[in-house]
Amino acid sequence: MTSHQVAIAKASFSAGLLRPDPTSVPRDEITEFHNALDTALSRCSPANIQACKAWILKNITESANRVGVLGKYLTALATFFPSTRDLQTQASSNEAQKASPKRKRLHILYLLNDLLHHTKYHSGHTSPFATLTGSLQPYLVDLFALAAAFDRQRNPNHFRRLAELLDIWEYDGYYSKDYINKLRETVANPEFQDAQGLESTGQGMRAQAGKKIHPKDVPYIMPATHGDPMASYHELPAGNLLPHIIPNSSIPIKTQSVKALQFVAGPADESLIRAGKVLAQRCGTKFMGPSNVDVDEHS
Repeated sequence: MTSHQVAIAKASFSAGLLRPDPTSVPRDEITEFHNALDTALSRCSPANIQACKAWILKNITESANRVGVLGKYLTALATFFPSTRDLQTQASSNEAQKASPKRKRLHILYLLNDLLHHTKYHSGHTSPFATLTGSLQPYLVDLFALAAAFDRQRNPNHFRRLAELLDIWEYDGYYSKDYINKLRETVANPEFQDAQGLESTGQGMRAQAGKKIHPKDVPYIMPATHGDPMASYHELPAGNLLPHIIPNSSIPIKTQSVKALQFVAGPADESLIRAGKVLAQRCGTKFMGPSNVDVDEHS
């Protein structure tokens, strides 16, 4: 595991929990969560998942910011799991370290599935489910892309489990059908992981193919949000101001209402890709001249 990157992610996660939102989480309880998470990811038993889920329900799901911090931490953790080769060279026989990155990434999704089920059907009110689904969405494409970054032919059971999980999400209505289909496309095309710049564990598509993707061949990926959902309005891309601009009005924009725009994450629609290429071609023609434009002719 890339220790310094995981340490940074863990410190950022802890900092988010130490902030009063509405109350601070004690450090010893944060340590308790890390132990519970490590145990659940190494052995995905009902008891281990329940223990980890109970901690998250108590300390995280009522706060949109904390759910976002959790999603960011789980994505970082999944990105930097050690490869099986690294695990075989480690002297420690600790069970948590021996679990493969493939299984750990799947177990993260199982944990999230249990959280989604509980908040929708057993919480007693709708706010935890709405908070969880909304704040978790920006990280799901990355998590499914990481989980799918393995050889499909050699791991048919793994991909069957991913497909079954998405079937459950669609059946229970955790997200819209369009968004679930985007996640299915991500699982079916794990090279999208390379397009998003995610690190491989040594068994993913980069390690298999061993070849560099040309920039023109990189798939077009829609982000879940336009900017960091946790950022203040002045740190967001200017496009987030557009929904708040009233034509011919002098009324100032309420900065507290400016949030990162949410999209349906995953592979972009063909119509959007064509529009983007047309825009790039026109901008290139205007500022660089026709001879310097490198855009597909059919666009």
